[in-house]
Amino acid sequence: MSTVMQLSITMPDLAAKLADISSLLGENGVNLLALCVDEAEGAGVFRFIASDPHKASNVLRSFEFPVKEERVLAAETPHHPGGLNAVLKPLQEAGVRVKYLYCVLATGKRTILIVGVDNTEVGVKALKRNWIELYDDKLYQM
Repeated sequence: MSTVMQLSITMPDLAAKLADISSLLGENGVNLLALCVDEAEGAGVFRFIASDPHKASNVLRSFEFPVKEERVLAAETPHHPGGLNAVLKPLQEAGVRVKYLYCVLATGKRTILIVGVDNTEVGVKALKRNWIELYDDKLYQM
């Protein structure tokens, strides 16, 4: 289904654990392709796309990190002013609510957004109707 697996960890005092998480993933050959860290109301949320989501999830769970898995959109946007609307407008017109978004790292001239929405299936259809390139597992190889 033209989506990628996002992993997230929500926990108090997340900032103190980020280096540990990064070390564990790096030591196990897992690269972070995209990430977003947010802290609100005493809890931090670390959302990320890993080069090997299954391995990343297993490694972190073995060290008792509360990992959540969720399918999200990875949509290529035009690289020019206002290009974000190529993704946002079709979602809005389809009645899909964007919960969050962040960019993929190190993709050259491409701009690829990771978009968490309230209805992934409708979001995929809306973006495909508007000729937005969506990534699936091939994103992990970039």
